[in-house]
Amino acid sequence: QRRALEDYAKRLEDANLEITHKALHDQLTGLGNRRYLSDKFEELSEYRRKRGGELAALHIDLDRFKQINDTIGHVAGDHVLVDVANRIRQNVRAKDVIARIGGDEFVILLWVPEDSDRPERLAQAVLDDLSTPSFFEGRECRFGASIGIARTPLADEKDLLTNSDVALYKAKRSGRGQVGIFDRTDIEDMRRTKSLADEIMRALEASEFLPHYQPQVDALTGEVVGVEALARWAHPDGTIRGPDAFLSVASDLNIVADIDRMIFDKAIAECQTTLGGLPKPPSLSFNVSARRVHFEEIAEIGQLANSYAGDVAFELLETIFLEEESEAFLMQLDQLRDMGISLEVDDFGSGRASIVALQRIAPDQLKIDRRLITPISEGNNAARLVQSIIEIGHALKIGVTAEGVETREQAEILGALGAERLQGYYFAKPLNLPDLLSYVHGNHRQYRRAGGM
Repeated sequence: QRRALEDYAKRLEDANLEITHKALHDQLTGLGNRRYLSDKFEELSEYRRKRGGELAALHIDLDRFKQINDTIGHVAGDHVLVDVANRIRQNVRAKDVIARIGGDEFVILLWVPEDSDRPERLAQAVLDDLSTPSFFEGRECRFGASIGIARTPLADEKDLLTNSDVALYKAKRSGRGQVGIFDRTDIEDMRRTKSLADEIMRALEASEFLPHYQPQVDALTGEVVGVEALARWAHPDGTIRGPDAFLSVASDLNIVADIDRMIFDKAIAECQTTLGGLPKPPSLSFNVSARRVHFEEIAEIGQLANSYAGDVAFELLETIFLEEESEAFLMQLDQLRDMGISLEVDDFGSGRASIVALQRIAPDQLKIDRRLITPISEGNNAARLVQSIIEIGHALKIGVTAEGVETREQAEILGALGAERLQGYYFAKPLNLPDLLSYVHGNHRQYRRAGGM
C-alpha cells in the first residue's frame, strides 16, 4: 500500500510538472511563452541586483513570414517557426532566456557583464543564421529577420522589453534585415510622444478638436454641392493644427473614433444652423475610422445626421472596405444606409480594392486618391488611368469625386472625363466656419448670376 501511495504521489508530481511546463511553454516550438519570459525576467533581475552587470533584450521579428503562410501554407509556416526556434537555440548560452511571444516574434533575454558587446554580436549572429532559407517538402522557404536591442542601464529595467520593441521598429523602418539599437534619441522621442499624448488627451477632454470644411464643387457648373468636415486642433497657444500634429499619436491612444465623433457632433450642429437654410444645402461628408463603423450608437448617429437638412455621408478608407467584408460589417453599413447616411470610399486607388468588393459594398461615391490626380495632363497615362476609374464608377452606378485638384487644367480635364465632383486647393483650402459661409454664399450668388437657379 505504501508503494502504491508513493507511485500515486510520483504520478501526481509528474502530472503537475507537465501542467506547469505546458503553462509556461509554447506548444509548437517548445520555447518559453510570455509567462515564462516574465518569470525568468524576475530571476535575471534578482541575479543582476546581487552580481551587478546588465540585462539586455533582443526582440526578433521574422521578415516575409506571412508570404510563406499565404503561398505555401500554414503547415510550412509552422515548420519555419520550429526551424527558427532551433537556430536561435544554437546561438545562445544555457543561462540565456528564449521565448516565443507572438506568431513570428521571439525574445532573447540575457545577463552580461558591464560594457560587454555580446548582445550586439549575438544579434548579428542570429540575423546571419536566419538569412538562410528553410526547406519544407523540397520547397525553399525564404525569410529573414529584424532585431531590436535594448539594454540597461540606458533603458530602465522595467521598460527593457518595451524599449527593445521600439528598437525593432527602428530596424524595420531602416529596411528590414537590420539590427536596431535603443539609444538616447529614442528616449527623447518617447518623452516627446508621451508629452504629446498627455496633451492630446487633455485636448479631447477640453473639446479642442473642431471641424474645418473643404468645399466640393460640381465639375461642370462650379456650384458648391458638398462640404467635407476635417479635424483640426485649436491649440491653447492660438495655432490651428492639422492631423499631422495629432493623428498618429491619437491612433496609438485608440481615440481616433472619439475625435471623429466630436467633429461629427460639432459639424452637424454648426452646419444645420448656418447652411441648413439654403434652398439646396450642400452635403456633409465625414472621415470615419474603422472602429467608428462598429458602434453601438447607430440610432443616435442616424438621428443626429437627420437633423441636418442636406445629405450626410461617411467616408471610409479603401483599405477598410477591402479588409472588412464580414457579414457583420455589411450589416453595419446597411444600418447606416437605413438611417439615411451615404457611404463613400476615400482615397480610392491607393489600395487593392477589387471591382467585386465594390459591387459587394455598393458605396454611393468614390473619391479618387489625390496621388492619382496630381500627375494628370491632357491625354497622358495618368489621365487615362483616372478615366478608367471614372468609367468603372459609372458602370457600377457610383458617383465619382476627384480630390487634390490644384490647377484649372486638372479641373477641366476631370470634368471632361466625367467626374461629378471636384475638391482641392484650386477651389479652396479647408476653411473655418465663417470663411466657409463667405465662400458658399459667394459661390451661391455667382451661380445664380450664371443662370444656374
